[in-house]
Amino acid sequence: MRFGVTANPKSSQAVGATKKVIDVLRREHEILIEQDLAVVLGETGSSLDEMSIDHLVTVGGDGTILRALQMGDFNILGVNISRVGFLTEVGLDDMERVLEELAEGKFYIDERIKLKVRVGEKRLPDCTNEAVIHTASLAKVRRFKVSVDGEMVSRIEGDGIIVATPTGSTAYSMSAGGPVVDPRVRAFVITALAPFRQTLRPTVVPADTSVVVELFGPGACVMVLDGQQESELKSGQTVHFTISEKKARFVRFSRTFYSKVNEKLMEGPAP
Repeated sequence: MRFGVTANPKSSQAVGATKKVIDVLRREHEILIEQDLAVVLGETGSSLDEMSIDHLVTVGGDGTILRALQMGDFNILGVNISRVGFLTEVGLDDMERVLEELAEGKFYIDERIKLKVRVGEKRLPDCTNEAVIHTASLAKVRRFKVSVDGEMVSRIEGDGIIVATPTGSTAYSMSAGGPVVDPRVRAFVITALAPFRQTLRPTVVPADTSVVVELFGPGACVMVLDGQQESELKSGQTVHFTISEKKARFVRFSRTFYSKVNEKLMEGPAP
């Protein structure tokens, strides 16, 4: 098999763990290492968006996975070295076992829908988790109008709006009071951030609809996509959210969504 490897090159913990992952992979497989990481490791690197590979191994946590999914179309095998790592699949000590199971075909690909984001005619990177529109200034309320398929859902005054996929329903949206959505459900969750009036409860809409958020009143907002990409939004601008033609794909060895919810989100990691 041909594997790509990526991690945060600025994290000494991630770099150390990646060295162990590479040692295991190289015994029987070809590997490509992302450029910035390769420099730190003293290796020859490849651009992530140009890799032709069977699977991409991400070493770190959810942020590393979300960044990779914004840069390319991969089967993600997430190796967790973070405290939570909800999207990751295995621990560092599991690599040898995992490679054996991959070779024997004892895995499946967990496909998740992604969120397509446009501001005007400009398409921005797709989101696996969520798009967050929030005020650019602390303690400043902004006004938004939310529509679904051209029908107004609500006018909101508050800190912002989250539009999340089922994958992202267990992230920022859940912290803001949104529901947990099984990733097999094709839907989006719209959640208001600290609304001044309760004009919009967390709302689940079909993923085949078009969700539009319009900004009103003075003052700028910032839109953050999967915690990775930021862009400024001005009053009067409109953001369109639809389902992407692309999918997020994760290498899985067992169907563990609800056990992960209980272990990582309800009980929480050990202090």
